[in-house]
Amino acid sequence: MVSCNDLLSLNIFKEIKLIGGRNGIYKNISWSYVCQTLDFSQWINGGELMFITGMGMDLNEEKIIDLIHQCIEKRISGLVILTNSEYISSISENIIDLANQVGLPLFDMPWNIKLIDVTKEIANYIMELNLNQNKDKEILNELLFSPNMDREVMTNLINQSKLKLDGNFFVSKFKLIKEPKNKRISYEYIENMIKSMLEEYNLKFILGSYENDIICIFELNKKEDFIQQKSTLISICNEVSKYIKISMSIGSLYDDIFMIRESYDEASKAYKLYESNDWDLSIIDYEKIGFYKILLEVSNYDKLRRYSHEVLGDIIIQDKNFDLLKTLRFYLKNNCNLINTSKEMFIHRNTLIYRLNKIKNILNDNLEDPILKNELMNAIMIYDYLKTLDYK
Repeated sequence: MVSCNDLLSLNIFKEIKLIGGRNGIYKNISWSYVCQTLDFSQWINGGELMFITGMGMDLNEEKIIDLIHQCIEKRISGLVILTNSEYISSISENIIDLANQVGLPLFDMPWNIKLIDVTKEIANYIMELNLNQNKDKEILNELLFSPNMDREVMTNLINQSKLKLDGNFFVSKFKLIKEPKNKRISYEYIENMIKSMLEEYNLKFILGSYENDIICIFELNKKEDFIQQKSTLISICNEVSKYIKISMSIGSLYDDIFMIRESYDEASKAYKLYESNDWDLSIIDYEKIGFYKILLEVSNYDKLRRYSHEVLGDIIIQDKNFDLLKTLRFYLKNNCNLINTSKEMFIHRNTLIYRLNKIKNILNDNLEDPILKNELMNAIMIYDYLKTLDYK
């Protein structure tokens, strides 16, 4: 996919200025279309970058404004207006304001630039970029999802890509948490936004999509750069979340690209753990989930379930009415400190004491034994994990 933003990197666009509609800059461009009539709907499919010369069209501000409304209705991705003294001398503020309102990227192109050169370079760029992106997606799909991956074939494909076999690799998954209120922001728009931001940070990656997830395989030259790169990805995720709420989950780093499926599985399992327990989905780092990493690899679920119920007992049964499990979790997490626990739970201290007394009565223990507290915390974490098995 090629976006309007990608075109800004072309040499021929150095003199073509983006003057409006920057909030739509990540729209996909399917091809270029030179418009020679105000009634253009039958000549386009949607997704085109449309060029207007004004020749033979008798254009004024009112007609250009009407044309922009048609562009939005017919899903035109961007509008390039050629300006000169004879046909369209300038682009008014009213036109620019409208482009900003509707999120239509609006470009001002000097008349002296040959239109044929611009459309030719765009066509070549679209074909080349789409070819490279298709190769990247093939590599990603084979590495992460193919049940019968041919290692020799994959080695040849990787050697022809931007990745190196001797690097260090990890997977990051981006997922929409909420559907965008702005109908102009599509799934592809978000994918283009993420891709552009990754490129701005000069990160080495290949990108693809699978079941509404945007998946990236990243390469690092040095393992020591992993922490810094995760910090960069967090910044990018926070920036994207200003426009649309997304989640990012990150797997572990591996020094063998053929182990990258492990990193993908880790990121996926960590996301499911957070989602099933209704935790904050914004940033999920597999390496920071602690004891849950062990639980995610256990296959004997019956033993885990039995242990959790043995330790927590009637707390689970009575939890619906008193939030006992949640209270116990926060109490243990805050090292049994009443003040910190009540602050984090936003409840009165007396309410907390009432719940803790009920928990102590159920457990028949005063919660001072460090071994018991450790068992309780482990049992709660197991209970959290088991919820992922039942989560749809």
